[in-house]
Amino acid sequence: MNVNPIKINIELNVEIKGKWYGKKGVNKQGETEVTFFQREGKRSLLQKFKDFKNNVRSGTELAKKYCNELGISDKVITNPKNKSVNSSITNEELNTLFRATHEKLKNDNPFQKSDPLASIRDKEIKVSINDKQILNVEDFNLQTKMRLKGHMNHTNKDYTYYANHIQLALDILANTSLPNGGEHIDENIDTALEKLNELKDTISLTGSNNPHIGNYDRKKTDFNKMVEHLITTLENAKKTSPNTTANQFNE
Repeated sequence: MNVNPIKINIELNVEIKGKWYGKKGVNKQGETEVTFFQREGKRSLLQKFKDFKNNVRSGTELAKKYCNELGISDKVITNPKNKSVNSSITNEELNTLFRATHEKLKNDNPFQKSDPLASIRDKEIKVSINDKQILNVEDFNLQTKMRLKGHMNHTNKDYTYYANHIQLALDILANTSLPNGGEHIDENIDTALEKLNELKDTISLTGSNNPHIGNYDRKKTDFNKMVEHLITTLENAKKTSPNTTANQFNE
């Protein structure tokens, strides 16, 4: 199924593990909007009537219809032994899928093309959990760099001075492995760590461009969180570097 533009919202409450439901509509931007949500317990007759009136359907039924937009692979879809019965997505599978994706979003990691729920099939398709959009690698890297650059415009630090070090961390984060760098990769990581640590909690967002920046605490927290995430990525890469392992073995 190919419906463009389309926005898929998943409203996940970590305290609730009930049955998934979904509703389709059109938002103010003219996008098809599909919302998934959960309820505990069994529906009453009155609730069933309200759901019917408001076009609320089974979440598994709706997920199956929009499985292409959700990026759900055949592996997630149950294949009944009875070939005359259409394949379906169980509530448990949907619950596991949504929660696992939510956990990855919490860690601020980019999504690969092979990841379910990654909005990669079309630029007009947007999938989000609790209003946080799932970004593929390219969009994640671009957004991270734009946010860092925007924050640094309020400081006396030059983004271009750190750009290569930021890019190295993003490349490692995106590939979940070390990029080709031969014997110099550890040296590059060390340099990037040194430079990014200069940024961590050492500058304020009150540079000459805007000494009275609005929403200061939120923006400073966002800035520190992104830099810390890149530093952790570099530190983990250094630990798993073949050169680092070999050097430790030879000592």
